[in-house]
Amino acid sequence: MKSIGDKIKNLIENSKYTVTQVASNLGMTNQNLYKILKKDSVDSKILVELSKLFGVPISYFFDDQPLEPFGADMEQVQPGAGLGERLRVLSANLDKATQWQARAEQLAHDNEELRAMVDAQQRTIQAHEATIEALKDNITLLKEGKAQAVGRAKAVVRGGEGEA
Repeated sequence: MKSIGDKIKNLIENSKYTVTQVASNLGMTNQNLYKILKKDSVDSKILVELSKLFGVPISYFFDDQPLEPFGADMEQVQPGAGLGERLRVLSANLDKATQWQARAEQLAHDNEELRAMVDAQQRTIQAHEATIEALKDNITLLKEGKAQAVGRAKAVVRGGEGEA
């Protein structure tokens, strides 16, 4: 099983780009790109940029083994073929179909995990936004309080009793 870093390295080696050019396209140094090439996981923004740069689907970084299509060889079974031949072809297709089903189930599970992560991040963002709004309100109140305190101080200096 190739790591994402290995897959990126493979793309670079089989492309017209140098490591320096790829790093530049990603807005990073060669040293940072070399660190990424050693990793098993990479920030999704980087994967999107690499996908665009190399013209590969984002799934390239996640699919370890392409699944073989199934069913096409059913058409090759001759109309007069015996039961044994038909069973052999059906059995081969069943194995392939089982692989597809397992992969689909894994992708569905991965999708649910990603959705949960996105939901958690959205909740975190909303909490941060609420904190920012509360801080803005506090700053406004502090500015108003400062203005009132300055007004009172000026009134005292002038000999008044201050503003209420």
